[in-house]
Parts: sequence; C-alpha cells; structure tokens
Amino acid sequence: MQDIAIRDIKPLVQIPDYSIFLFSAIIIALVLVVITLIIFLFKYLKNRRDNLRKSYLKALKNIDFSNSKKSAYEITKYAKLLAKDERSMQIYEDLIQKLEVYKYRKDVAQIDDEVKKYYRLFIEVVNG
Repeated sequence: MQDIAIRDIKPLVQIPDYSIFLFSAIIIALVLVVITLIIFLFKYLKNRRDNLRKSYLKALKNIDFSNSKKSAYEITKYAKLLAKDERSMQIYEDLIQKLEVYKYRKDVAQIDDEVKKYYRLFIEVVNG
C-alpha cells in the first residue's frame, strides 16, 4: 500500500468545562429556596400562634357560667394556654386556686362574684 496522507482528520479541540459553575449555581439556588421556605414557615407559624391565641381568648370570653363545673374547667384550660408573662401567671395561679372549689365534686354551687372579678381581671391582663 502506498502512503496516503489522511487529510480529513482534524486535531483535538479544547472543550470548555462549565460543570463546576453549573453545579455551584444549582447549589446556591437550592440554598436560597431552602432559606426562603424556612422564612415563610416561621412567618406562618407565628401567624398561626397569634390566631390560636385569639381563638383561645375568644373562647375564654364566651364562657357560660350557668354550669359552674364545666366553666371552671374551661377557664383553667384556656387560661393556662394564654398566661405567658409574670403578671398573668400570678393572676392565673390565684384564679385556679379559687376555681378549685368548683372542680372535683359532684355538686357545686354557682361561681361567686370574687372569682368572676379575678376572671375579668385575667382577661384584661391577657388582652392587654
């Protein structure tokens, strides 16, 4: 065979490699999405907590005193969920101590005016 020159084969070409930049961009985008989701989650939970607090306060304001035992338990339940600062905790403890008379018994009397005053004071402090 004769030596034939091969003219259609081209030399190697340098191909630019952008994979590290692409990978970095994807990682940065994912981190930004995660940070955004975390921020929205915190805002949602804070808003939800405020809405729950409003619903607890509304339920506490709408307690019917015709059934003393039931209302004593409801006041205890919602007041515990609403008492956060030092003053409201002190009033809560006093109120619970006064409500003990109306719990854990078969027959109870109507809730007296002193307990209702503490109840209204607690609502004012929490509603503040």
